Amino acid sequence: MNYLKNILKYRESSLGLIILLFIIILSTTTDSFLTKINLFGIMYYLTENTIIIGAITIIIVSGNFDLSVGSLLGFSGILVGVLMQNIGLPIPVAIAITLLTGAFIGIINGVIISYVGINPFITTLASWFVLLSLKYIINNGNHVNNLSEEFRIISKYKIYGIPLMVYIAIAIMIIFLILLKKTKYFRQNYYIGGNKKAAELVGINVKKVITINYMLVGLSAATAGILTAARFRNAYTSAGTETAFIAIIAVIIGGASLYGGKGSVLGSFLGLIFISLVYNAIILYGINLNWNLLALGLLIIVAVTIDAFLEKKKNTSF
Repeated sequence: MNYLKNILKYRESSLGLIILLFIIILSTTTDSFLTKINLFGIMYYLTENTIIIGAITIIIVSGNFDLSVGSLLGFSGILVGVLMQNIGLPIPVAIAITLLTGAFIGIINGVIISYVGINPFITTLASWFVLLSLKYIINNGNHVNNLSEEFRIISKYKIYGIPLMVYIAIAIMIIFLILLKKTKYFRQNYYIGGNKKAAELVGINVKKVITINYMLVGLSAATAGILTAARFRNAYTSAGTETAFIAIIAVIIGGASLYGGKGSVLGSFLGLIFISLVYNAIILYGINLNWNLLALGLLIIVAVTIDAFLEKKKNTSF
């Protein structure tokens, strides 16, 4: 009994058990959950969000957040499509420019937040609107359709039956997991999120760290946008609409706090799996898909309420 209590003390362990129970229920109550087409659908859904979940975790651990990541994802898909199809740039050049653009936009967000001192909510909300507008402007509000088969190989090529983009997403997540858990530089985010002024007093270059965090978010969002466009062979203006909210909810469900100072990439990934299973259950049980947004809204309320409760409990324990 004590052994079980020790396991359940950790958010990752308890969330893992909930996910396992959820999988068992879906497997036994539906005929479609374990089918190849459904599992691949879940895998592709996870892939797009897994690419950005690590960077978003670092941002939230530092006590910040980013609402613009979804718009940047959609903008990046349109940008890489326009560069290849309309301008005629080679695929590697178009990808490189898009990645650099994403990183640059992230740096701009970071500089405005850390050096200028503008609230991250206002800054990234403004970026969300700017990027939303730009992705319509650069291609006159149209999708970029029929991208080349050579470009699509990023998502189409398979290794042992698993698409290459899945391996890319897992590799990116593992890199962020190692960065946040094992490297001294990125572990500074826990101190920044826990007490920003104290972090500055002990010599941490808070402004620089936060700016690099946002650069990584921009780079991750651009990568996700490129891979999403490659998967569909089309760059849709609607891509990334819910991404920021899904990522933030996943991170909070996974054990991070909106107040900063705690969280893990593994926990965020498990939170993402939980959300994907909720969405999948809505489809498998034949519930109207419009309920997706209601489910997302309820998850936001539950996640933030739990976070606020735990923060209050922590403060009253001193």
